[in-house]
Amino acid sequence: MKKNVIGLLVFLLTFFLLSNAAYSDDDDDKYRKKRLTITSAHVENNVIYIYGKNFGNNPYVKLGENELVVETSTGDSIEANLPDIEPGTYRLLVVKKIKRKKYKKFMKFLAYHRYDTMDITIGAAGPGIMSDEMIAFLCGVSFRLNISPPPELVYPLIKRVFITSTSYTGALTHYNPEGADQICMDHAAQAGLSGTFKAWISDGVDAPINTFTHSDQPYVLLTGESIASDWDDLVDGTILRPINVDENLNEWPEDTYVWTNVRPEGTVDATESFRTCDRWTSSIPYAQGGIGLVWAPVNRPWYWTKYHSVADCHESHHLYCFEQ
Repeated sequence: MKKNVIGLLVFLLTFFLLSNAAYSDDDDDKYRKKRLTITSAHVENNVIYIYGKNFGNNPYVKLGENELVVETSTGDSIEANLPDIEPGTYRLLVVKKIKRKKYKKFMKFLAYHRYDTMDITIGAAGPGIMSDEMIAFLCGVSFRLNISPPPELVYPLIKRVFITSTSYTGALTHYNPEGADQICMDHAAQAGLSGTFKAWISDGVDAPINTFTHSDQPYVLLTGESIASDWDDLVDGTILRPINVDENLNEWPEDTYVWTNVRPEGTVDATESFRTCDRWTSSIPYAQGGIGLVWAPVNRPWYWTKYHSVADCHESHHLYCFEQ
């Protein structure tokens, strides 16, 4: 009997190790397409309406510490009853339930947890989430409402973040003599975004840890989704959602790369000039630069800024731009 039990344990351990080893980066695209994603939410008559993709038919929904009763659910929308709660900002969580018969795929489920979160605000005048128009207003996307939001209202509340709509070779000074920060400023100006923007990039000497303002305000995409609650949250190794929205509100696909050379904690990655495209001045083929992958896998969240490989400097990639 003991031998049978030991044999079963050895079999299960071997199966676990082989299943885990079998998962590779090649599986990322397959499982990323199945990732549950929340894109927006709003409240009407004490019902919260959640929109996105891959929710499944019977998701688990939680708002703060409150488990919500789901009335209806499809693959891309959820209607759930909103309880009586105090005004404030809450974390919305949606989890896709896994059927028992899919247990054999459990290892890959662990690698790609089928859940997503979003920070939402319940207003002081009763239950309500900020509308798209209000979010756009706060984010300073003036062309969306055809107005110019007052800086004294907008900028103390949030720090805006976007990915550039244009990609560049590693010779960033070729496009603007002042380099990556000025490229971000140019993109912001073209979109009507005032304020100071800097690129999330390191030349091997300086990095965001010592060039950025360490804000205690949320870092927010131009579409309103938060990527981090403050600087400490930004550099804790993961962000809440991909920085995939450019200054024109276009979303970029899963295989988009960004010049970075920055570790998740905001510090310098490579210090050698040949690993930073000669301090971002060269596009020669044999030089390389550190990159990030916009849609980082859930089991490798740091990929958003530090991908597992580098890129040749003649390739064209985007920049992350952060308001200061």
